[in-house]
Parts: sequence; C-alpha cells; structure tokens
Amino acid sequence: VILTGKYFYNLHPKILQSNQKMATIAAVIIISVLCIPFADKFFNLLLTEYNVAVNLKTCLIPLGIASILLSVLIGLRAATFASLLVALIAAIKMDNYFVVILGMGISCISAYVVYKSKNYKEYFIRAILSVSIMFIALEFLGQLKFIIQDPDLILLIIGLCFLNGLVTAVIALTVLF
Repeated sequence: VILTGKYFYNLHPKILQSNQKMATIAAVIIISVLCIPFADKFFNLLLTEYNVAVNLKTCLIPLGIASILLSVLIGLRAATFASLLVALIAAIKMDNYFVVILGMGISCISAYVVYKSKNYKEYFIRAILSVSIMFIALEFLGQLKFIIQDPDLILLIIGLCFLNGLVTAVIALTVLF
C-alpha cells in the first residue's frame, strides 16, 4: 500500500489530489481482492464434485477485474499498477507466485484492449476475449508439464479460462454501468 501511494505521488500527482479518483481506485482494488476468496471456494467445489486437478486453481482467479475497470475509469498506467497490486495480494493468498506473472500479462493486455471500447457491447466482448485469451495462453505456458502428461487438461483449461473471462466481464459491467 505504501508503494502504491509512492507510485501515485511521484507519477500521478493529479490522481492523488483527486479524492474521487483515489476512492475509485481503492474501491476497485477492494472489489478485486474480495472476488479472490469466492473464486477459491468455487474451485474447491469443483475439486470435490468433479475431481479437477489442483494445479488448475490459477485458471479461476479473477485478475482482470481491476485492469478492465480502471483502464476505462482512470487510465492505462493506473490500471496496470493497481492490477499488479491485486496480483501480488492474490499470489500471497493463493501461495502461488505464478499468479504475479498471470496478473502482469493479463493486466497489460486486457487494459489496453478494453481502453479503446466505445459502447457496452464492445466493452463486454473485448473484456471476455482479452481476459480469456490471455489466461489460456499463460496457463498453457504455466501448465505445460502437466499438459504433456495429460492432454485432456487442454479442454478443461480452455473452459475454465473462458469461464473466468465471462465472469470477469460480467462483474466489470455490473460495477461499471
């Protein structure tokens, strides 16, 4: 939190001077962090009911919420930095530091893709596609040794990552509009 304040103080003094923008950033970070335990509980439900592999937990972490919300509301750099903070918190919570790499990749790409949206429909489609495609690509890289051992994981990874993109876009649209 101290590093976040230092970042905004040095690089975004106008954001730091606006209470409304700081409250928006704080609210989005809090919403993003609060979604992590729900994703964890949903994964535990999938684990017990459908015997899903434990290493696929990272597929369901909603790391794109902060970036796709703040890129439209504040700007790209603030969205990327706030998403990195959310990814660090998620990595500590999940005890998996691959989440930080996921968060950096997803926040950079999805914030840029959604930033250019002109209406609700385009925002929703871009949010789903950017988060899903980035999650799929990064999960394939992170789960490569498990995919080689069990090729059936490919469809499961694609499905879970698309579900994550869909839920992230729905949450973002609900909060934003």
